[in-house]
This record gives sequence, structure tokens and C-alpha cells, in this order.
Amino acid sequence: MKVRYHDAMFHTMMRILLLSSLMMFLSATSAQADSAPLVMPTCNISQSQWESPDRSRTLLADPALRRLLQTWSAQPAAHLSIEYPGGEQGVIWANRLVGWLVAYGVPGRAISLFPGSSNMNTLALSLKTSGGGT
Repeated sequence: MKVRYHDAMFHTMMRILLLSSLMMFLSATSAQADSAPLVMPTCNISQSQWESPDRSRTLLADPALRRLLQTWSAQPAAHLSIEYPGGEQGVIWANRLVGWLVAYGVPGRAISLFPGSSNMNTLALSLKTSGGGT
């Protein structure tokens, strides 16, 4: 059976149309995912971890903190939030943690501090991104 020229063109055009539709759908889905805010890894740092004689080794041994820092490293546009206990001691602790994170390569402008943590003995860290930046 011979395929007529018009039938072959019709099938080719349908394939192109289907492929184009699929590509548009995938790019729209990707754009939607990129624009939605994502909540990423979180980590809690206890006062006993912070006061450890070998602070850096103790903190970096925490898998949640390592995962948070690795995720930030892969997405440096992400923003790090630190929720700390209120009062002078909480402010001092949070600012020392910021200094520690900056020493490990996280820029200070990528870190925000929020007072009022519900736990007086814990700093709560979370990583957030809005897809297109912070």
C-alpha cells in the first residue's frame, strides 16, 4: 500500500504538534515549580552542641546541618533563616552562629535572624528559596 504525500505530511505535522505541546507543558510545569516557594532542609542546634569544646567538629558531625549546608552550596541563592531565643543571650548566640557560618562561606546577606524561638536552648535553622531568588 502506497502512502500518499498528503497523508505523510499530515502525520509529520501531527508528530511535530504533539512534541511541541509536550515541550510547552514540561516547560510550564518547570516554571511553576521554580516560582513556588520551597521550604528546604531544617536543623536545630542545641546549646550543648554550641558549647562543645570542639564546636566545629561537633556541629559538622550533625547530619541535618551538613545537609542544610550542602543544599545551600548547591543553591547559593537560597536564604538561611535562624530563629533564636529572645533576650540578650539569644542575640549573642545567634550572632556568633552567623559569624561561624560566614567563616564557612555562607555570605552574611544570605542569613536572616528571627527572635522568639519557642525553645530557649535551641537555634532553629531553615533554608528557603523562592525559585527566582530571595
